Amino acid sequence: MTEIEETANFSSGYELVVSKNRRFLEIINKKGNKRSATAATSSLHVTVGDWVKGEASDEAVLISIIKPRKNLLIRTSGKKSKALAANIDHLFIITAPPPLTDLEFINRVATCASEQQIPFTIISNKSDLPSRELKSILSVYQELSWPIISTSTITGEGIGILCSTINCQKNFIVALTGVSGVGKSSLLNCLITTDVQQKTSPTSKKSGQGRQTTSQARAVPVLDNQQNFKFFAVDLPGVQNFGVCHLNELEIKQSFEEFSQLKAECAFQDCMHISEDRCAVKHALQLGKISKSRYDSYISMINEIKANKEY
Repeated sequence: MTEIEETANFSSGYELVVSKNRRFLEIINKKGNKRSATAATSSLHVTVGDWVKGEASDEAVLISIIKPRKNLLIRTSGKKSKALAANIDHLFIITAPPPLTDLEFINRVATCASEQQIPFTIISNKSDLPSRELKSILSVYQELSWPIISTSTITGEGIGILCSTINCQKNFIVALTGVSGVGKSSLLNCLITTDVQQKTSPTSKKSGQGRQTTSQARAVPVLDNQQNFKFFAVDLPGVQNFGVCHLNELEIKQSFEEFSQLKAECAFQDCMHISEDRCAVKHALQLGKISKSRYDSYISMINEIKANKEY
């Protein structure tokens, strides 16, 4: 691997966290050299994508400084929050034909990304499978003008568009997420030009559901054909549930852009679009102008936050 071009991120001695397993970390410097590391104190919560500094010891680098993050993608399980990755330039939310299509998951990830101002694109993967349902299912996002890329790691469809999307925006850290089995690791393999390949697993023949391959987030360096450094791709663990209890009800509401366009027409300025009278959002829902799947996800997230509030 050739020396990584010095950037604002790698300057001043900062190194990038590329993997984490509990308190054990792996970091990479501007020359592409990797080292083991650990946080100097338990109060220092380091995650993949963090830019860090520390002092080398006999066994590992002791990290003492984390560069201020521009964003942090978090999910919750009950009342426990887990940082997935930091400093994401672009997030790719991957789905696949039924039974792997999960609109609830897409809506929840999009809400968390929006709250952190992380640009995102939906990837409709496995387009080689004989299914016409997915395009119709995803039409709700086309109506919102969300970017969607159709891909197949079998035929190569959309892979060039995916690479162009990453490269033309000069992204440095991109992340791939989706429920287990939608093909995150296979897509990542199409981006990698080195012999470092992610493990992949087939979907279950009985259920059609995916098998989780990625258990820990890992940032993989992607190189061009001349082995020059291009960007890091973070393969996030496949999960079926993406909790949002680290957000509040107002943040959830603000992430639904189709609601924001109608809020001025609601009778009450602080309308939550749930039980209030003369609500423009509920009226639009009745007229079919707002997606029922989107509204149901909104209610699900609000109810989850209420159920996990501390009293």
